[in-house]
Amino acid sequence: MTLTDGSTDGDYSTDVIAALTRVELADAQLRARLRQRLQLNSTDLAALQYVERCETNNRGAYAKDLVHILGVTSAATTTILDRLAHAGHVLRTPDPASRRLRLLTLTDSTRTVLTEMIGGTQTRLRGLLAAMSHRERQRTVRMMDEIRCALEAGACDPSPELHAAS
Repeated sequence: MTLTDGSTDGDYSTDVIAALTRVELADAQLRARLRQRLQLNSTDLAALQYVERCETNNRGAYAKDLVHILGVTSAATTTILDRLAHAGHVLRTPDPASRRLRLLTLTDSTRTVLTEMIGGTQTRLRGLLAAMSHRERQRTVRMMDEIRCALEAGACDPSPELHAAS
């Protein structure tokens, strides 16, 4: 079979691409279940997951970081955080290190739901990663970073001058 770039199926590791597709689908299904259970849209869930990752890694989560992570304005971030706080998912408290900043934390009830829904998945993934050698983990990280770069490049508009001409 000839692909759009003129290469053939034999030129690609179709089993790896199929596996990536399965991972993408499983992730999308997990996110859909989380959105449904927590009654959130995709952006609000991404914000909530960022706060959860920060807590897991003992780092502070702040609104200013969400601007970059979500790719939205500071006004949109405020709206998102207002929704999450009103729904009882996050708390905004003064940061003990800098009273001017507001530290974002999950509410106990939301933390419990996330743990119930994804705690087992995270434990299983940690077990899989622990079984890998240091070299295997390094190789995997490099490959995943390359895949991420390819995906990010695919989302870019390679020829903005075409839009200016139309």
